[in-house]
Amino acid sequence: MHIKNFASTTLSGAATNVDTSLSVTSGAVFPAAPFTVVLNNLEVVLCTAISSNTLTVVRGQESTTAIAHASGVSAISGLTTGVLMAVLGEYEYGNNAYPLSPITIGSWTAHNSVTASQAGQGILITGDGTTGDNFRYLLKSISGTVFTIKMTHAGNLMRQYIFPVIGLKESATNKLIVLGPLLSNTDVTLAILTYTSDASGASFVARYNYVFSDVYFLRISIVSTNLVFAYSIDGTTYYNLTTVAITGAFTTAADQIFFGLNCTYSTTTPLAQCLFLGYNES
Repeated sequence: MHIKNFASTTLSGAATNVDTSLSVTSGAVFPAAPFTVVLNNLEVVLCTAISSNTLTVVRGQESTTAIAHASGVSAISGLTTGVLMAVLGEYEYGNNAYPLSPITIGSWTAHNSVTASQAGQGILITGDGTTGDNFRYLLKSISGTVFTIKMTHAGNLMRQYIFPVIGLKESATNKLIVLGPLLSNTDVTLAILTYTSDASGASFVARYNYVFSDVYFLRISIVSTNLVFAYSIDGTTYYNLTTVAITGAFTTAADQIFFGLNCTYSTTTPLAQCLFLGYNES
């Protein structure tokens, strides 16, 4: 995510609520893409490419709504909440010190009414404030055999029985096999669980006493009919946790990779959040 001082101009043409190409008076004021732009102090958009005075954007970012804008309204690139979260996360945990790519919401399918928003080059997911096992996640069909994600604290992340997860959803059994940090009473540990569906039949596969503040990268590898779970602190050296047998081999045609939150008993305000900063699939 890029920022630049005095990056302020105006729209040189009107924009509908669905336009993804915006014309501005001066594109030279902006940094290199990607960067955010606030339109008329009403809507945040993510600029993914810039050519002269034309911006290619993703509309309605950071919980704002895509609306129509008249020619001449302000277009300012500055420090939004999403930019701040992304920059702080990259500063604290290492900017580009790991071989992961930005995550964009459009590449994933929302499931169980997940509350997710683009936050710079990452995705912010918020707990839903309900009780019971309630997975809220983004998923897509798998196309590789190794899946890695990086996550950071964002707002109030760890509350009892609320944890961010990465996992695989097996279509043959509708089983979720998840890896993530779990807060139970006062202990924060890494846990591997299986669910027979989105919200039932939870059972522990394994549990490990690692403090979540030291674990930022989670990885799942498919090896024949097994899943190998691993974690990393620096994004370079991974430590295997355990291997879990699955029902048959995962297939790219039906099975899916996912990430998000398990929002069990998440009625406490403010709600838990997690910022996923990077993802790779190979």
